Amino acid sequence: MRSSKSSSRGASSTPASSATTACSRFRRSSSSSGNQSVGDADLPEGAPRFFTYKAKWDPAYRKKWGIRAGPPKDLDAATEQRIAETARKAYHALGVTGYARVDVRVMPSGEIWVIEVNPNPGLASSDEFAKAAARADLPYETLIDRIVQLAATRRRGP
Repeated sequence: MRSSKSSSRGASSTPASSATTACSRFRRSSSSSGNQSVGDADLPEGAPRFFTYKAKWDPAYRKKWGIRAGPPKDLDAATEQRIAETARKAYHALGVTGYARVDVRVMPSGEIWVIEVNPNPGLASSDEFAKAAARADLPYETLIDRIVQLAATRRRGP
């Protein structure tokens, strides 16, 4: 899913700045349909083709391939708003209910790509979801309370 410059607002169950952005040095190529894709020709020789365990957790491996993942740095307010809107659109498009984590990639051109919508992210205080909430000034205890309140108010059964 790709965002456009204008988007609509949606669910409030994901913190507005909870999107995790991953940036890469790999360039994009255009297909004949106009969609953007990353193909083998775009990657340096020997570069990893998938975001593996090592790409996520091994600092030496990440340094070798120039992989940088994590929260965005120095984003302007308009880009932050487009990320939040894109995350909400993805959340609604997939029919997710309750809490979720939406991971995105912000391309050098400013385009926002949804990488994953995780409807059941880890809830430990050290997990990405809780860290994103903390960056949005939502303390861990408040986050868990909101998730419990959301679950308690959901309609059960037909």
